[in-house]
Amino acid sequence: MSFRLFLYEVITGRRHGLGAAGMRWALRVLSVGYAFAVQVWCVAYERRLLPERALGKPVVSVGNITWGGVGKTPFVEWLARYFLEQNVRPAILTRGYMPSAGRGGSFSPGSDEALMLKKRFPGVPVRTGRDRRKSAQQLLSQHDVDVFILDDGFQQRGVRRDLNIVLVDATDPFGNGFLLPRGSLREPLSSLRRADVFVLTKTDQVTGRLDILKDRLKAWNPAAVFVETVHQPVSFSCLGMAQPGMALSAIKGQSVCLVSGIGDPRSFEKTVGGLGAVIQDTKFFPDHHHFSAGEVESVARSCQEQGIGVIIMTAKDAVKWTEDVQCLASNLKVLVLNMEIKITKGKDDLCARLRTLHCR
Repeated sequence: MSFRLFLYEVITGRRHGLGAAGMRWALRVLSVGYAFAVQVWCVAYERRLLPERALGKPVVSVGNITWGGVGKTPFVEWLARYFLEQNVRPAILTRGYMPSAGRGGSFSPGSDEALMLKKRFPGVPVRTGRDRRKSAQQLLSQHDVDVFILDDGFQQRGVRRDLNIVLVDATDPFGNGFLLPRGSLREPLSSLRRADVFVLTKTDQVTGRLDILKDRLKAWNPAAVFVETVHQPVSFSCLGMAQPGMALSAIKGQSVCLVSGIGDPRSFEKTVGGLGAVIQDTKFFPDHHHFSAGEVESVARSCQEQGIGVIIMTAKDAVKWTEDVQCLASNLKVLVLNMEIKITKGKDDLCARLRTLHCR
């Protein structure tokens, strides 16, 4: 088990024992120092001691107040499709995780969001980098851009944004309530006052708690617009094969192994199980995990030993998974579950806010 996965289990309370309890106490002490640093950072921007710089075009920020598993990338995809349908030319700025540029500015396998976005939207410029302002200037010098979509941008206070969208996972909105590293909160809940739009994700997975969550968010920010969404499976595609999407019913009754390196693997498991698959095994890795050749071989071998014929993974993981697994077992099929975010409530209010951006 990697240290990142071990730490995740300690923070979420899934790891028990005296050692885990001692580590949680130490992490709570560290979170006090982190909270102080974040407070100083927030005050510096609020009092304009640190500047917010414009990017030269309207900016829509998509972010969250916790780490991992909220659904930012599917929502960025929804925004990109919306702007393209309106004949508005978007560009996407993303921080990326463990990115490195090779020749020609190509992305390393570690930058999973950028790779997936480029694959889904080949005509939309995508730039990965810590310095979003520099990335924006590079894109403007090379492309015609009407609007920037700032992926994972809520904490990018140095960028002036025209619309601040914050995603909140309805199934686990604020984790255990602690700031990093003891919990999953990146900032105190008071920072939610900066949001213009709250997008509630996975709303179909909660019963009777949505109004309570909305009331809590309204207490921090009564002026924000609310949008409700669900993550909707669309189709399967076979890894490495240029063929039309397979129907969701194709896996019904089949024994499968799930492989993922995402923030919320349990939600992925629930979705696949709901499609009628028999989940015989799961291989869950830390968020943004880059699969080594040895790990690919180990998963394939494990499936062979158990008589499993199908591996299912997310689109974000598929861009980092070597297709050589097909050579290890001719009867082992690797399927990618294609998901889209669907707005079930508040779409008109969101679109009205987007139309005020004056992108042309």
